[in-house]
Amino acid sequence: MSAYPNDRTGTQAVKRTALYEQLWSVPATQLAVQYGISDVGLAKVCKRYRIPRPPRGYWAKLQAGKPVRRTPLPKATSPDQEIVYMKGWRMPGKVVQAAISDAQQKEPQVQTEIDVPLHPLAAAAREQLVEAKPDHDSLVQTDRAIALNIRVSPTCLDRAVTVFGTFIRAWEERGGEVRIEVSEGAKSGVTMAAIGPDGLRVRIQESLDEGKPLSDPSRRTGRLCFWIDGDPDRKFRRRWADTKSQRFERMVKPLVETLLHVLQEKRTERLDRECVQRQEQRVEQRRDAQAAEDSREFYWRQDLMVWVNRWHEAKRVREYVDALREAVESGQRQPQNEDAFQEWLAWADRFADSMDPMINAPMEEAEQQAPENLPVDQLDLTSETRAVVEALAVRDSTELWGKSVDEVRKACRGGSGRAWGEILQVLEGLGYDVSKRRDDYYWY
Repeated sequence: MSAYPNDRTGTQAVKRTALYEQLWSVPATQLAVQYGISDVGLAKVCKRYRIPRPPRGYWAKLQAGKPVRRTPLPKATSPDQEIVYMKGWRMPGKVVQAAISDAQQKEPQVQTEIDVPLHPLAAAAREQLVEAKPDHDSLVQTDRAIALNIRVSPTCLDRAVTVFGTFIRAWEERGGEVRIEVSEGAKSGVTMAAIGPDGLRVRIQESLDEGKPLSDPSRRTGRLCFWIDGDPDRKFRRRWADTKSQRFERMVKPLVETLLHVLQEKRTERLDRECVQRQEQRVEQRRDAQAAEDSREFYWRQDLMVWVNRWHEAKRVREYVDALREAVESGQRQPQNEDAFQEWLAWADRFADSMDPMINAPMEEAEQQAPENLPVDQLDLTSETRAVVEALAVRDSTELWGKSVDEVRKACRGGSGRAWGEILQVLEGLGYDVSKRRDDYYWY
């Protein structure tokens, strides 16, 4: 193989099998110079002629003495594929050797540990970018709903996914994680660098020279820029990009430290907000409990006064009955009908016992006609009371009569006692004895 083209057109021919052996013996950057083409041009030639190239980390493993394996050369699809033609440029031998020397001494563009496997998120992003179609800026973009947010030119593709993978591993070593988040109903997602529930949106994009037209290849600068988005009111460095003196790979450590600091601030603010919310919740619970206690005490006072009044009334009735009985026995009073008077005295004693909350003896019910039982929808009720009855879920007036005072009170939901009074009135009109029920409920 000649060091540079020796024909007038600058085209060189080499056997396909020979080029395969050279690719696995000499790094592509050096081999491309010897043929007078770029390493990107050599990669295109290999793709056209189906010649496999060494994978990432091959030369590092070979130099370290680790076992390596060649990808077998597939058969040519046609006899024309047996000879590889490459059109390069004319260079004197000394220039070629100088270029080869520069290629050998050239600093690697990717992470130094090139034998470290690509991070799974970065590998998934690379698969998408390889298949993606360039946009109007001639850049390829990942599907942000399922992959890392990367937008670069095809020539920067490998470096972009590698440095993103390097960042992810450094971030994970500090206890963080990188995840893809998609909001409900959204078609696109965001790449989050997060620690627990706190995170910031991150992305890698190739810088463009906006002053140049779209057709100018130099518009794509080849410089990578790592962006941190969100929290516009928070002040910190958001843009981490290649410079003339320093590449982004050397900025990973300070980038990680910046993210850690910002997320620590976010975590502190979140915990403070949650603390205030807990304080407010405890105060609200305390106030609700106090209101419930005040309400219970109010009802207790009302019930107590009802019972005290009944007790006093029962005592007054007994004192009157005893005085009347003594007056009759002493002859001061003479009943017109002795039998009726004695019956009335017995009734008065029972009535006093029924009024006395200490005894609460039931009165003997006089024989009366059975009440009329009607379906609920036939009861003559106002709209407000009908809503209370529907809340009780009863079918007829008998079931309504069987509901307790507490059940009706809950159905009223803290309202007035007008509904209970109307219910008693309707039930009384149907023949139900409501006298005792009224005494049990002070709202009426």
